[in-house]
Amino acid sequence: ARLPPLAAWLRCLGLLIACGQVACAAPAADPTGGIQLIGAGLQRTGLQSLGAALARLGFSSTGGLEYQLNPEIFRAWNRFLDEGSTFDGLDHMMRVGGWNATLDFPFNVAYQSLMDRYPSAKVVLTVRDSPEAWTKSYVNHIPEYSVVRHYGAYAFLFFAGFWGEEADVSLRLQRAAKFHNCDVFAIQTSPPEQRPALLERCNKGYQAYVDEVVRKVPFDRLLVFNVKDGWKPLCDFLGVPVPQQPFPRVDDAMEQYLTWCYAVLGIIAASCFGMMFLYLRCRRFFKSPWPTSQRWRQDIARKRR
Repeated sequence: ARLPPLAAWLRCLGLLIACGQVACAAPAADPTGGIQLIGAGLQRTGLQSLGAALARLGFSSTGGLEYQLNPEIFRAWNRFLDEGSTFDGLDHMMRVGGWNATLDFPFNVAYQSLMDRYPSAKVVLTVRDSPEAWTKSYVNHIPEYSVVRHYGAYAFLFFAGFWGEEADVSLRLQRAAKFHNCDVFAIQTSPPEQRPALLERCNKGYQAYVDEVVRKVPFDRLLVFNVKDGWKPLCDFLGVPVPQQPFPRVDDAMEQYLTWCYAVLGIIAASCFGMMFLYLRCRRFFKSPWPTSQRWRQDIARKRR
């Protein structure tokens, strides 16, 4: 049976998202297993550039995209962070995924558990020039709250397999804020006179997090790294040759977010227009219950004569 236009569009959207989830996973399992590099830096400290650099050095890294778009990974990490579940399931997931490096939230805030599980792994703490520079970048990389963007993102995540609060972007921001005290949603929705205090709270939260990592990670396992420093400190720390290519510079987080939001809204709008077009074309069939209407039976009988 043919699907109604909206259902067909939603089914296609679901297939596209499922393909995207498969693409988020590494192509093959790592035969050696285990994490070799732990990225402890907060979001907006050059993690996309670091990920691209690690890929050129032969690493396969997992990070925020897998967590945000894969319901299985999302729920497993939330159980670990919120309920204190064991790390065994996450360890199995990462080994099967074939990853040997971790970046971005929530992998960064679990650096201590990752260090305990992988004692030979090295830790890279990416940093910005100053707390103020980090706060400005972190707050600005998330689009200003609007109903269209909020529900566009909600629809995208809903069709990706997330339910209820799992698909609420504002709650995702608040979850991450617990670890650095920078709640972008609160900043965007608060009165202007309250924003300076909230921004200063972000500055202090960033510095407190950096100081905590430096204090807890052994000196011989830690590299405090600014991506502006390029290849040399990173390659010296990892013990690999310096590539000839320039150090990658990647920063497209906002573009990805807006693309997802508006793509879903575009598909929903196209589906609505499609349904309206079909209704206008076939409205004579909707004047009485379908498909048992007397008019419909008369039309069928007339065609058979």
